[in-house]
Amino acid sequence: MQASAHHYEEARQLLDEVDGLAGKRAASEPVLALHAALARGMLHSQRFEIEPMLRDYAAADALQRQAYPDDASLAYAIRSQLVDAHLRQGDVDAAETVARQMLADPLLGEPRIGKAARANAHVQLARVLRRRDKPEEALAEAETAAPVLESVLGARHPRTLDNLSVL
Repeated sequence: MQASAHHYEEARQLLDEVDGLAGKRAASEPVLALHAALARGMLHSQRFEIEPMLRDYAAADALQRQAYPDDASLAYAIRSQLVDAHLRQGDVDAAETVARQMLADPLLGEPRIGKAARANAHVQLARVLRRRDKPEEALAEAETAAPVLESVLGARHPRTLDNLSVL
């Protein structure tokens, strides 16, 4: 455990050092700022630091839309993290908003992000709806994802099995 804490602190120090080297340049270059926000968001996610995780992923979302507006994979990854952060924070309203926006966004359609990722977006919404005590809606979302995950990943894949826990 102490070794892990040391590695996290080392990562935080390296991010601070890189931020210092980037200086004002990070504020004027969205790509640089995006990568910094993603790196910090990942660090905070691994440390279960929800407030800073949410802040950094929200910044990354805005920067992705500016720097790489057509990058569906990156948009999906960031927004999935936002749903997770909102749920961890207990903000089910915000989590549901982001989850529904993901499913409604043509950029995040199956042709752009793939069957498994699209099914996972349904699983995320199912989790949100379950937390909202809407079991019928949660079940419908999970059932949408189940056959896709099973066919793409296999019946015994961890994500397929995880989806079954939503059912």
